Amino acid sequence: ALCIASACGVEQEEHHPDVLFLLIDTLRADRLGCYGYERPTSPVIDELAEGGAVLTRASSQAPWTLPSMSSMITSRYFTAHRDFPDAGDPTLAESFQAGGYHTIGVAGNTLLEAEHGFGRGFDEYMVAPGGSKRTFPELLDLLREPLDAALEGEERDPLFLYFHAFDPHAPY
Repeated sequence: ALCIASACGVEQEEHHPDVLFLLIDTLRADRLGCYGYERPTSPVIDELAEGGAVLTRASSQAPWTLPSMSSMITSRYFTAHRDFPDAGDPTLAESFQAGGYHTIGVAGNTLLEAEHGFGRGFDEYMVAPGGSKRTFPELLDLLREPLDAALEGEERDPLFLYFHAFDPHAPY
């Protein structure tokens, strides 16, 4: 049917779903219900996982934040960039932006400053002042205004939201 529709010149309506990239610094996957943990430690994350994609074969590229995050947002091994994303490597946010997405990012880790390349491709990017002193709800408060604006209207662009919480890391 798709071949016939394309041959007849019928345009298929593209649907681009909103995407939430939720990253929680230092949170162990083996302590989340969506990864099989039996105790009810993560009911909200488990519910989000039921309606989304859960990565089951992921591993860190480096033992600390900067090279790990650079690898995550550029899909490059840390040996290709060291601590910060190279200017020539497109970031995840740049790819979504090029695909017509409105891109918003918030990071609770003060190492992920925009001027080091972590903000590339975001229409709006915020690093929480105070970093590890900001809780998950406080990061949500930072997002309230830009998120409300991005979700306004029926003819809005799809949304790519990068949310990097730091709560479990703070005690260490």
